[in-house]
Amino acid sequence: MNLGRILDAATDLVVHGGFDALSMGRLAKELDYTPGALYRYYASKDALIAAMTAQVIRDFTTVLLQATSLVPADATLERVLVPLLTYRELARTAPHRFGLLSMLLATPHVLVADDAEAAPAMLAITAALTPLARALDTARQTGALRFPGEAAGPAVVAFSAVHGLLQLRKQEHRVPSLFDLDGLVRLSLRSLLVGWGADPAQVDAALINVSALGDLVARAGGMP
Repeated sequence: MNLGRILDAATDLVVHGGFDALSMGRLAKELDYTPGALYRYYASKDALIAAMTAQVIRDFTTVLLQATSLVPADATLERVLVPLLTYRELARTAPHRFGLLSMLLATPHVLVADDAEAAPAMLAITAALTPLARALDTARQTGALRFPGEAAGPAVVAFSAVHGLLQLRKQEHRVPSLFDLDGLVRLSLRSLLVGWGADPAQVDAALINVSALGDLVARAGGMP
């Protein structure tokens, strides 16, 4: 049985019908499997949701790391900006997977109650944010940024700022003068970096350098 096919089919069900549309029985029907066959791989719906979450995050992380590798190690502000701006591009180039992640993060319900079953998703989230935290810490060590405490906090703040703005993507074509997401994401990141002590001119130069790379997702080799 192809685990990737199972996760892709489950993702399609959730994206098009929400989490209530996902059941082991319906998924088995979509795949032309028996429910018992699915339960051999995922012990519960919770375990399946955690696996879906982890897979989407791992796929995104692969692209973010590849994109970051396009920037020299001494380009400290660019290495902070690239993964965040690449995430913005992933919302455009992988809308189904981004939509799934958005629903997972936005729903007020606890989708995976068991900590052990949720562990793969939590590990994937930590792995995704760790490179950004390292880039922020490197920028602090070189004097390009100044912020108190561990870099993990600013990493979460920066990611949350971008992700939050991307929830407006459905309104972008309706009121483009107000919901220019590319411009808003850059404005948000510029404001954060300047607030963390970066020189505004250096941030502007870094944004220009990143823009010159073109399509970050394509340059990174596309989605896995």
